[in-house]
Amino acid sequence: LENVDEMLQQFRGREDELLDTLRTMRDRKDRAASPTAAAAARRRAGATRSRVPRRYHPVDEKPA
Repeated sequence: LENVDEMLQQFRGREDELLDTLRTMRDRKDRAASPTAAAAARRRAGATRSRVPRRYHPVDEKPA
């Protein structure tokens, strides 16, 4: 909120555009905070859950 006066001056006469811009920023922030985005961020950071890797099991494969 430190630059509110400056933002209002820049958008003088275009208040609807300012509101749309702020709503878009809010929506992007909300999407980034979703559980899916948080999991993706953890994967990118290398903080994935440890799990046993799936291995090839000939018994699981169906004959051709």
